[in-house]
Amino acid sequence: MIRSLSLLFALPLSIFTLFAQEEAMRVERASAINPDAPVYNIYVDKEGEKWVSNSEGLWQVHAADLATTVIVGSAEETLLQYPNGNKDIRWLKGAINDELDGILTGSNKITAGYYNEIQDHLWIGTSESGIFLFRTQPNLKVIKEINKRMPKLRSNTINMIYVDGDDDRHFMGTNEGVIVGRDGRWGLEERYFRFQAVANRGKEVWLLAEDLIWVVNEKEEWRSVEIDSDKISGAIKDIAFDREGKLWIASEYLTMLDVDNNKYKVFDGGDYFTSNDVNCIAVDPEGAVWVGTQDKGLYVIEKESAMTVTCLLDNVLSCDPTVNDASLVVKIKGGQPPYTYQWDQGLTGENPQNLSVGSYIVTVTDSRGQSKPAEGVVPDSRLKLSVVQNRPHTDQKRGGALATVEGGKPKFTFLWDNGENGPQAERLEAGTHQLTVTDVNGCKAEASVEITRDAAVLAANINRIGEMINAPRAPYMPLKLLFREG
Repeated sequence: MIRSLSLLFALPLSIFTLFAQEEAMRVERASAINPDAPVYNIYVDKEGEKWVSNSEGLWQVHAADLATTVIVGSAEETLLQYPNGNKDIRWLKGAINDELDGILTGSNKITAGYYNEIQDHLWIGTSESGIFLFRTQPNLKVIKEINKRMPKLRSNTINMIYVDGDDDRHFMGTNEGVIVGRDGRWGLEERYFRFQAVANRGKEVWLLAEDLIWVVNEKEEWRSVEIDSDKISGAIKDIAFDREGKLWIASEYLTMLDVDNNKYKVFDGGDYFTSNDVNCIAVDPEGAVWVGTQDKGLYVIEKESAMTVTCLLDNVLSCDPTVNDASLVVKIKGGQPPYTYQWDQGLTGENPQNLSVGSYIVTVTDSRGQSKPAEGVVPDSRLKLSVVQNRPHTDQKRGGALATVEGGKPKFTFLWDNGENGPQAERLEAGTHQLTVTDVNGCKAEASVEITRDAAVLAANINRIGEMINAPRAPYMPLKLLFREG
């Protein structure tokens, strides 16, 4: 589902100059998702997509007024629902707790998560039991535990997890110091500080510890950066760097620090940033700062000249495989109209029609000459069906077959030619059988499967016949062989 809404309330945009000689920026409270729902996690992936988890679910946010629902099944959980979650890794509800023998009860909860795709390592932090390392393939399985039983670890409360992929350095923030590890060797640093958040600036890792920030360079040298206490309020919950190297700090205020010049900008009601309870911050490749709050939903802060271009699927392919009838739609936020659209495959306008499966690139240019590309994809969403035999027919039991469905739109109905329903057929006689599957839109797909007889039974029958042929004959006793089908 795509949500593209006008603001639910009259909310002017703030235009201000952060520092002299810098471009004006605007603050906007996002209307694409519920502006009153608490935001728990924001993750920006390599393609620049914003994944936002709030109290109502998971979203891909394209612009302040445009978001797409990410369907998470009622029996599923995703890593993106948790702080530090950095990939849409899913597992069945309760699967992690089952692997941990049911320790996640009461006040003991998951507090942080991080996935290292190169190693297939899923790190899970808890509020009372330390850290657990899982593999996700072929099945979710816990393979390591880090807790207070280790000589150097002082706290089982885990506040953040970060893996520096270039150097394979691991940072696990606790209530009593930060665990730093590489190549399986772990140490505890700054045990008298509560570490809450992490950000990277080039080869440096910046670790938030209460009102102090520790900077760790690639040589493992540590230095501290003090934050002006007048520029924050309450506990600091998150930090992030923008692409210009400015540090954004989330507390009850939102604060931006020009690290190189030691200049601060505090966002408040005068800038139309009215939240007093910031939870998380993330920065996208365009330099826009996305701020998740507990009390006012999602905000975006970006340059006044910023233009966001998103190309979305407007209509999926219909049931008829002989017709190309999908369409895309281009959504633009910012910039100066009118806009021109240049497509890589000769398409025209903001809503091209009659498209086939494939990827389409559009470049949008506004009246000031600012250009932005975007990619739209028409997936092969048509209903496809395959059926395989998973049990032959024997004298003791009839054959079985299993259907696999791709594409289409759930729910699916299954109808076998023997009257059975469901993806698994259990009562198939030897021979050819047909299956018809229908999706919720009425699209149909058909497939057939050949059910064989058990070769072992046939071989046994042939052996018995051979024995009869070769057996000694009584004198003058004619031999009759009777053959029965089956």
